[in-house]
Amino acid sequence: MCNSATLSLIRQEVEQKVQLGVLFTAFDVTLAVQETLKGQGQYDPSCHRHRYLKNDVHRVVSEIAGSSYDRKLQDVGAPSEAYVYFPIGADPASYVPLQRKDSPVDNAVGPYSIDIPVPAIIATNNGDGHTVDARGSLTIPAALMRQLGFNFDETAYVAKEGNSLTVSRTQPKNDQVATYTVDHNCNVRLTRPCLAQVFENVDSYDFEVGNVQGVDCILVKNYDG
Repeated sequence: MCNSATLSLIRQEVEQKVQLGVLFTAFDVTLAVQETLKGQGQYDPSCHRHRYLKNDVHRVVSEIAGSSYDRKLQDVGAPSEAYVYFPIGADPASYVPLQRKDSPVDNAVGPYSIDIPVPAIIATNNGDGHTVDARGSLTIPAALMRQLGFNFDETAYVAKEGNSLTVSRTQPKNDQVATYTVDHNCNVRLTRPCLAQVFENVDSYDFEVGNVQGVDCILVKNYDG
């Protein structure tokens, strides 16, 4: 069992996720707690790895979420299945895992050999750019969405910009190709028809936060290495 300070961080993180109504795994909670501990200079891999925290995380979720949440053991694109916690009435299949690029993961063996590993079925960046999922959709990382100030249930506008697409909070005057609603995890998924407006036979993509014609946006580009 973790110490009281770490347990308090776990409670804070679970309370926040439940209040926001997001879908998550116990490993997501661990990653957030690890990030906080690292920021405080208190992270200790001998006691703060997921293998040491997971039982406390599951217990705290059960206490805090109560009957407002359910959980489902499902394939999340990793070697082992993971329990996805979701609000009653939500679709657990809509869970979007954290990407390794955005996550303060452990080194060495870490949590990937345990029962709740980091998933990788969405648009991922493995050093060769971001790729689409099995449906041909490209997920914009939540970290970039939050950087632009996006929140759950807001509208994201997608427009053409040369050989790229832009994703912004401002409705474009010209060349709009799609609109999406930001999901519980602060993600949007650009569908195959949307991507086809600009890209042909593209295997991987790259993202860049920038400003186009005075509008802050995420640029979606062909990954060129």
